[in-house]
Amino acid sequence: MPLAFVVDDDDSERAASEAALRSLGFDVEAFADGDFAMHRLGREPLPALILLDVVLPATNGFVVRRAIHDDERTRAIPVIFATGTMDVSRTYQRALLGSMVLGKPVAIEALREAIAAIGADARAHAG
Repeated sequence: MPLAFVVDDDDSERAASEAALRSLGFDVEAFADGDFAMHRLGREPLPALILLDVVLPATNGFVVRRAIHDDERTRAIPVIFATGTMDVSRTYQRALLGSMVLGKPVAIEALREAIAAIGADARAHAG
């Protein structure tokens, strides 16, 4: 099964996203902040996709996304942002670096559609 990361500081959102991804056939590793996720990206296996909250303690989702994009090893990993503020996609378009954006709470059908849209990339990175 492909591996997905969930990065969200809200326990209930993180648990719901984990459950949704598992039901869609992913193994899941979850992190409560961006620093832990970035540290984990330093070793194999790399995830097939990352579901990333925008507002995180310490290191926010935009900084995490930039680090993923700037690292040659992780650059091609698809990132789906999750946010309670959908204006983020217009306001911070450049910081998204081409990532998809889903509203919170993340609906499983919206997640399924987002994964289908990036499906070829997710399969290419499946561990």
